[in-house]
Amino acid sequence: MADNEDMDEMEDMDENSIEVPEGTAIFPEIPDQVGANPLLLSLLHFVVFIAGSDENICNQQAGAAILDQVATYLQRLNAKEVARLKEDLAVLAAFAREEKWGGGTVEVLDTFLDDMGVGDGE
Repeated sequence: MADNEDMDEMEDMDENSIEVPEGTAIFPEIPDQVGANPLLLSLLHFVVFIAGSDENICNQQAGAAILDQVATYLQRLNAKEVARLKEDLAVLAAFAREEKWGGGTVEVLDTFLDDMGVGDGE
């Protein structure tokens, strides 16, 4: 267990002080003002990391197995929950376009539910 000094040091760290290895897929930070569900944002960051990072960062076979399980869980969502995710993803995609994020980032948002087997192929 970390002592108080370690906890203070961890609190002082910010994302800019962490050196991220080359080949790591990182989804851009989404400000709170966008209003998207924080669980969805966490999931997007996780999926982008697993699916998009180089092999030396994340084993692709293991990542694919994990993503399959994540998709299975998402497929359990009811229609109301899926509709909410669609709304949040549409807001996020509009925000990404407004901020002129790369096409790949916008594509992740546009295809996320379909890629997870939840969308209706729109």
